[in-house]
Amino acid sequence: MKDVFDFLRAALPRIAAGLLLAVLAGIAVFLPGSHHEGFTGSRVKNPDAYLLDIEKMNGIDLHTLELHEGDVLQIQFESKKGSLYMEIKAPDGTIIYRGNGKEITEFTVNIRESGIYPIVVEARHAKGTIHIQLEEDTYTSIRHTPFIFRTNYRSVYIRAGESFQGRKNIP
Repeated sequence: MKDVFDFLRAALPRIAAGLLLAVLAGIAVFLPGSHHEGFTGSRVKNPDAYLLDIEKMNGIDLHTLELHEGDVLQIQFESKKGSLYMEIKAPDGTIIYRGNGKEITEFTVNIRESGIYPIVVEARHAKGTIHIQLEEDTYTSIRHTPFIFRTNYRSVYIRAGESFQGRKNIP
């Protein structure tokens, strides 16, 4: 029995040192900065736009857009490196877009109800581009600028001050 106690007495400092290292390693995992969250690049957050040109990103970025029924979001989303994920929710919480920027990189989203639209971007060792902005309001530009617009069949001249919404059927 004396041999067992002598063995434990000799091994105790090594066991204690091992436990201490394990505890310190566990604490280091939870220290700020140990996950290397961060963003390098250009970020613009406006009421009508959310623009990210990402050189390197780890973590989550949030933004909200206040949109109106009939608005159209023009989206460019391209993931060049790492993992980049984006989700856009309607005011009622339903997901109107979810993707990774690898399949379709340019598209539009039609807004069907007015309200606040949250956007969540999650990245791991990511590089890429996310540009979300309101499509230019054609109605406003037509009201202020006379121009000729051509179709395959006819030309139509629209004078400043005329209203034009959607498509016109031209005989």
